[in-house]
Amino acid sequence: MTRIHFIVNGLGLGNSTRCHSVIQSLHERKAKISIATSGNGLWYFEGKSEIDGLTELKSLHYGSSKGKISIGRTILSIPSILSVLKSNTRKLLQVLEEERPDVVVTDSEYTFRPIRRLGIPIV
Repeated sequence: MTRIHFIVNGLGLGNSTRCHSVIQSLHERKAKISIATSGNGLWYFEGKSEIDGLTELKSLHYGSSKGKISIGRTILSIPSILSVLKSNTRKLLQVLEEERPDVVVTDSEYTFRPIRRLGIPIV
């Protein structure tokens, strides 16, 4: 049985719904699917029968001003962003060491260090 771990950005729903379509197809082919996600991705994937494991990651947030993404405020939030990335890297390393998936699929989530460290192919 092929073990596939998805790392999905949970900020909106586009990443989750796009990946869910692929996950359903892989599940029909008897793949074992686990997911690491945050925010909206958590409630979207929770309880889906084709998901064997769901891990919560911390959400990345862009800086904003007057309801719009702000480059300046995003730059000012870099220390916070780095802290979230570091926390997510630790959590992913732990999960991937436990699960030992055959491949990792990532959609707009950029925590690659634990995947590369373990020598797992990335899609």
